[in-house]
Amino acid sequence: MLLESHLKFLVSRVSLTDDFCFRTTFDSNAALYEAVRPKYPDALFDALIENTGLESGARLLEIGIGIGQATVPLAKRGYDITAIELGANLAQVAADN
Repeated sequence: MLLESHLKFLVSRVSLTDDFCFRTTFDSNAALYEAVRPKYPDALFDALIENTGLESGARLLEIGIGIGQATVPLAKRGYDITAIELGANLAQVAADN
């Protein structure tokens, strides 16, 4: 009950302007984000594939790809990925990767 009321309070404090600011923060600093963002280990993707039973060449949809931290390793493993990123700068960094 306390957690629920706290969450409602937090949600009530976020305005559309705040939401827009959060949504654009990483895009406005895409190169810096790429430079400092730790990479996911290969073992993570191996475990993902094993635990989900993804077949080789499966079609995947990734929404909010950022700089392609998951997209690139999965594409290198042969998956056909449709990737959506609203941030133009993030999308460009992902495409360059």
